Amino acid sequence: KDFKPYQISTIINTLSSQDQLYFLQETNMTPSQYLKKKRLKYAQELIQYTDTPLSAIAFKVGYSNYSHFSDFFKSLTGVTPVEWSKRNQISHLRDSHALL
Repeated sequence: KDFKPYQISTIINTLSSQDQLYFLQETNMTPSQYLKKKRLKYAQELIQYTDTPLSAIAFKVGYSNYSHFSDFFKSLTGVTPVEWSKRNQISHLRDSHALL
């Protein structure tokens, strides 16, 4: 089953220390790191494949404050969501022109 980030967050908050250790051993990342990775991937998919405003995407991936979302996004990608979106749109347009 594919979980949304807020569902993963709820599950992580209920894990015992032993379960968290098992999770780390099995995935090579902490539950928190896993959640960040899932949030980022979901945000990137929404930016790439939808016209959803970035502030709404921030909320969908679990941030009630766009500024915190932008800081989170930049800490993992090196660019802001706006910059990532512009770069993605440019490559998408380049790909569509290649088909002509």
